[in-house]
Amino acid sequence: SRVIIYDFIKLTTTSLPPGTEDSTYSQTLTTENSQGTVGISLVSGTLPDGLTITGTTISGTPTESGTFDLTLRAEDNFVAIGKLISPEVTITLRIRASGGTSGGSVSSSPVVIPVQLPDCTLGEGINKTTGLPCATATPPPTDCKPGDLFSTSTGNPCPLPLTPTVCTLGALFSTTTGLPCTTSSTPPLNSPSNTSLAFQFLNNLKLGMRHSDVKELQKYLNTHGFIVSLNGFGSTGNETTYFGLKTKAAVIKFQKAKNITPAVGFLGPITRGVMNNVP
Repeated sequence: SRVIIYDFIKLTTTSLPPGTEDSTYSQTLTTENSQGTVGISLVSGTLPDGLTITGTTISGTPTESGTFDLTLRAEDNFVAIGKLISPEVTITLRIRASGGTSGGSVSSSPVVIPVQLPDCTLGEGINKTTGLPCATATPPPTDCKPGDLFSTSTGNPCPLPLTPTVCTLGALFSTTTGLPCTTSSTPPLNSPSNTSLAFQFLNNLKLGMRHSDVKELQKYLNTHGFIVSLNGFGSTGNETTYFGLKTKAAVIKFQKAKNITPAVGFLGPITRGVMNNVP
């Protein structure tokens, strides 16, 4: 009689190359000592949205960025004795956000950094320390009628009346009127104690952009029934500053629901005006 000794299968891949969000990814994992048909299974962890495991290959187009810890094992389906399972291996997969850099190459989409006076934040018209206009301030609309909050043609905010002065806590000048802030027992309009003032979208946003307004946009969409993502990046409580394909798809759904044309997923003056009027 003879004794047959089998070497058990081992998963020899210990690292994975990084991928890029919204770009095709494919990587085959290697094994040794296999006797039959080999497959890779995910024991714990979560693959990025858009990636799947088929046989021994992780492939697809990831639609989210981040770091993903995956615990994997190889399975050797050997007819003679059944299924052999390898020891588990934990591997980290990193997916870069689209528009980033890698290997010394630079993205073809330039990052535009607006020039602003000190203490100006994006969307502000007046410097809260000096009272001077911010360098990137948007000119006020000219078609505003008394009582209008937003322009019907551009979606930009109409100039506020000189009173009341809207001040943030600690500011020396109003960011909307440029008038000096005064101390008063009445809470400022945009202080934490007055939550009725909803976020106002003052900047155009589109696919591939990174901007703090994108996070507010995702929050708005998620809370108004136009879900960006059910889980992971972009889901409720996990909103990000990146305008990706899921954000674009949710904006298109909003535009179609509100009869905004063309519904192409670009957050322009008309869409901003509708959102600003429906907080």
